[in-house]
Amino acid sequence: INIETHRCGVCKGKLCFLGRLKADGSLVVSTKRAPTAFQNFMKQNMAGIKKKNPAATHAQVMKILSEKYKASKQDNTTC
Repeated sequence: INIETHRCGVCKGKLCFLGRLKADGSLVVSTKRAPTAFQNFMKQNMAGIKKKNPAATHAQVMKILSEKYKASKQDNTTC
C-alpha cells in the first residue's frame, strides 16, 4: 500500500505507518543482528573479486566468493 496515494475507505483520511504490530497489538521492537562471518568475508573480498573479473555476473562473483570462503574455512579448521 502506498501511503502517499491511498486513503482510508471509510473516512477518506490520509494513511500513516504505525510500525509492525504483534498479534496482541503491541509494537515489534526490532534488534540489529551482528554480521555473520560470511557477511564480513563478503565485505572484505567483494571489490577485489569484481576488479579481477569485471565481466562476471553477480551469480559468478557470488560463486567465486563462496568457494573462497569455503576454502578459507577449511584452512582454518585444519592445523
